[in-house]
Amino acid sequence: MVEDDCARGVIPLPLIDDRTLARVIMYLNKHTEDGASDEAKRKFDEEFLSGMERIADGMMNKSVEWVRKTFHIESEFTSEEEEQMKNEYAWAWEGVDSNAD
Repeated sequence: MVEDDCARGVIPLPLIDDRTLARVIMYLNKHTEDGASDEAKRKFDEEFLSGMERIADGMMNKSVEWVRKTFHIESEFTSEEEEQMKNEYAWAWEGVDSNAD
């Protein structure tokens, strides 16, 4: 993108909060750092992805409500739409820890 003269343009990111954007920038900066060895980048990636994996593991088998509450996410669906999804994709709710709410 920078090579295509997009560096001076504005890219709207309405759904990304400051904290998430800072993490994305940190990740990208690490990979574009002058003098950063491939080994340093590999180690950084391992640590970064390990953290993401811990978060994903913590969400495993948790209900949608638990995830929303834990990560302060507001639903963008109406009650009717959510019920329709539960009916259409019932498999996605199988094995969910209902006590995690």
